[in-house]
Amino acid sequence: MKKRLDLEKNWNLENESLEKAILFATERHAGQVRKCTPVPYILHPLETMQILFFMGADLHLLMAGVLHDTVEDTGTTMEEIRKNFGEDVKNLVASHTEDKSKTWQERKSHTIETLKNASLRQKMLVMADKVSNLRSMYADYQEKGEMLWEFFSSPREKQAWYYNGVIESLTDMQNYAETEKIYNEMVKLYKKLFLVKKC
Repeated sequence: MKKRLDLEKNWNLENESLEKAILFATERHAGQVRKCTPVPYILHPLETMQILFFMGADLHLLMAGVLHDTVEDTGTTMEEIRKNFGEDVKNLVASHTEDKSKTWQERKSHTIETLKNASLRQKMLVMADKVSNLRSMYADYQEKGEMLWEFFSSPREKQAWYYNGVIESLTDMQNYAETEKIYNEMVKLYKKLFLVKKC
């Protein structure tokens, strides 16, 4: 009986921590929308968190999933993340935050290179983010066709180069039962988006 009560207590504490992260991200992303749509931006971090959940991510990784864009795309600082959610969550978010002072090419090249030696948890975070992005991009591509790429800062060919680099840096993710399905989905979405014949 005591063991069950301890488990319930832990679940309650974890739920409270996750809810705090969700509310924080929702507040920071308020008013933002997804690229070329009226869809609230917060749906992307929430989907990223959900994908991580299906890969069996731990609590801190789930929190990092919903918080992963707060520093990069809002006025949030790393210190705020550390203060509110701890060092581990901060480090995960930091590992997936781009330096916007650099060019698009520099940022994406850095991501591809650092991914090769990243930890499993860091790779899971990046893959969840990319699968969410690719799902959204593919849905928009079905509606807008080649016009979709006009909404991006870099052309279709550059986007294809980037996502191909990410896939190659994450090839080991197909070797784990927890991540294999999501990795395969990422590859399939990439092929549907970038290996189709242009009209």
